[in-house]
Amino acid sequence: MIFWRGRNYIKDEGDPNYQSIARSGDRYIGTRDYSEAGLTRRFTLTPSAVIDVSGRLHRVEGHYEYSYRILSVVSAGWKIR
Repeated sequence: MIFWRGRNYIKDEGDPNYQSIARSGDRYIGTRDYSEAGLTRRFTLTPSAVIDVSGRLHRVEGHYEYSYRILSVVSAGWKIR
């Protein structure tokens, strides 16, 4: 879970949910609230391969959105000398 509150700041890079810019593109005046909750499940396919599946619910000033991610991690077992 993530909860935060911001006031009168602008950040150029990154997720636009983390800025003080309203959905219309205007600067948001006042305090801005953001919250996020999510779950992740890891599936082990083999000792060297896993898949992570996650889903998140985002709330920005009363507007709800969701996101998901599927991530695979594979160990090649190579040694670097």
